[in-house]
Amino acid sequence: MTFIVCVDDRMGLSFGKRRLSRDSALCRRISEIKGGAALYVSEYSRPLFEGICEVSLRGKTDSPKDCEGYYFFENEDPSELFSGAGRIVIYKWNRRYPSDVKLTYLPWEHVKDDKWVLSSSCDFRGSSHERITEETWERRPENSEKPETAENSKKFQKS
Repeated sequence: MTFIVCVDDRMGLSFGKRRLSRDSALCRRISEIKGGAALYVSEYSRPLFEGICEVSLRGKTDSPKDCEGYYFFENEDPSELFSGAGRIVIYKWNRRYPSDVKLTYLPWEHVKDDKWVLSSSCDFRGSSHERITEETWERRPENSEKPETAENSKKFQKS
């Protein structure tokens, strides 16, 4: 299961129950990375993907714990659900917005205890943002060797 979130420079997710920003190039990118897998979104997020890809609605009480697919969160902090995730994709707006809901679980804070490793990071141009950063964090399987990239993960920490 893969969780997807979009954050500002201070890990803000939303302000006043509204998204911080939107970008159609980002939504197309999410459609590309999910491939043929299901993308679960809230009713609030559904309009972002109209004309881009099919989505499945998830209710506020639905728990993605035992489901496969991609879960997009934008106006709620999914951190308490991350224990069931195998991958977290974080899109960074590279801007500061006012926010009152923040992402509280930060994978880079758990690199030292070998829970997560940054598997990829890239920047791309958005439709309304000059630069959006995509970071993909993979859960490190228990009892596996420490990946080489885990040592390099420090450089991708929030500044």
